[in-house]
Amino acid sequence: MTASPELHEPADVLYRIKRGLSGYVSYLAACEMNESFSEYVLYEPILRILTARHYLVECEVECPGVAQPHTGDRKRLDFVASRDNVRFAVEVKWAQSRSIDVSNDHSKMAAFLKCGSAKERAFLCVFGRESHIGRLALKPHLFEERGHAVVARFGKTRYGCRIYPTAYDRFSAEIESEGRVFQEVWVYTVREKSEFVAPSRDYLDIIRRAAGRWGFPKSYRDMLDRIEVRP
Repeated sequence: MTASPELHEPADVLYRIKRGLSGYVSYLAACEMNESFSEYVLYEPILRILTARHYLVECEVECPGVAQPHTGDRKRLDFVASRDNVRFAVEVKWAQSRSIDVSNDHSKMAAFLKCGSAKERAFLCVFGRESHIGRLALKPHLFEERGHAVVARFGKTRYGCRIYPTAYDRFSAEIESEGRVFQEVWVYTVREKSEFVAPSRDYLDIIRRAAGRWGFPKSYRDMLDRIEVRP
């Protein structure tokens, strides 16, 4: 198999991972292996695909830049892959519902990016049934999907995969605005800028309520009221 001429690294290998995982788990389901399904089932095919594309791969890498527990398991990244001038981390999740908490994954990925060079990347790989990942909600919403979901539409239970780069960095800060000081404010900065994407209605409603509660200027609240939401 040759690389797709439309995709450059790491986009090509990430697309291969989505295709490979969807087909691999569908094969395991045909072998009646469903009871063993977890994200650990996904590690071997991901490793094989990365190494087939000539990546040097480290598994279960101790996460830099985060406070490690004194006892118990260390915080680790599932994969760190390097090839030529491309280097990225991958965190893997098996979605058991339409809403999953990825705050721990994001904190590790953000720490990896903060400790590395500007060219390094981090991706969240989410796998699961189509009924779960079809309208998936990640909490907190700090990711924007790369490409589209790949789903193996075989039989009654269909499995698929989505991949999300870290779209935002988040940190807590003290903010001063119009003579007032706001403590412990979450600040978001865009990591990968792209064309404007309209917010969801729920997300915009949260911002509007907070702006009213904390007495943000009327001009700002009027601007929020003019934003169109996506369908």
